[in-house]
Amino acid sequence: MNTRGEGARGEYIARDYLKRQGYEITDINFSCKLGEIDIIARCSSTLVFVEVKSRNFESYGSGYDAVTRAKMRKIIGAARTYISMRGLHDVNVRFDVVYVCRDECRLVKGAFDLNDAYARGM
Repeated sequence: MNTRGEGARGEYIARDYLKRQGYEITDINFSCKLGEIDIIARCSSTLVFVEVKSRNFESYGSGYDAVTRAKMRKIIGAARTYISMRGLHDVNVRFDVVYVCRDECRLVKGAFDLNDAYARGM
């Protein structure tokens, strides 16, 4: 399977998983010049920006390990754009990662925050 097809399949599995966990999906594949967000959802009163990482095998590490500081900066930049475009300045936000390995999902709630991507030395 090619990488794009694998990613699309992983995002579909992740969306289904998040819905079962009580998330309300509001947008998918939001893109702007600063970056892309795979899934945007509501979980209770929190706006959640979700990065999906898919793997067929764990021999190269988990999908969570692939969320680098550079990737976090892109996600945060895109999230700020999304918030600004929709006038959502007063909402609680969270950044989650869903790791899909074959058909199994692992959710990391609050995987990073606005400060993680800008940590000193990164």
